[in-house]
Amino acid sequence: MVEITFDIRGDNIFDVGLRAGLIGKAGDYNIKLHTTNIINDNKVRVIAIGSSHNIYDFHEYVSKNDVRADKIGSMYDVTHIQEHDAADINFTNYHESFSNEQQGKTRVIAKNMLSTIKQNGEQSEKKLSAIEQQLELMRDALEGIGNTLRNIDKNTSKA
Repeated sequence: MVEITFDIRGDNIFDVGLRAGLIGKAGDYNIKLHTTNIINDNKVRVIAIGSSHNIYDFHEYVSKNDVRADKIGSMYDVTHIQEHDAADINFTNYHESFSNEQQGKTRVIAKNMLSTIKQNGEQSEKKLSAIEQQLELMRDALEGIGNTLRNIDKNTSKA
């Protein structure tokens, strides 16, 4: 097993599901991944552990295929692979923390979506109410036209 690192840089790499996409794709290559947002440097640091062949294949895939959930703007850039030798990573702890973080983001997104849906529903309700009022006015106008036509009909039949 080897430990490799590389960075992903780009304008749209935070809060778009990049790290979740990377971790999900890593499973396809049978490698363990640790990802870190380094916001000040506008990059995501990736540490991969597994067979060198699998890591290189994974790196190539990520370099050529956008793994972000929300593909906003142009695709990111992937740096060259470098060897990495750091303290052992507790992947169980990392993945539990990462899962909790992603669940928190999902809750915020869902809350915002529900708020938008509620606002859209209220706007739709107002529009439907306005349409109902217009239909009432049209019904009244048509009823008036009908009465006028009946009167004209009565007056012309007497003459």
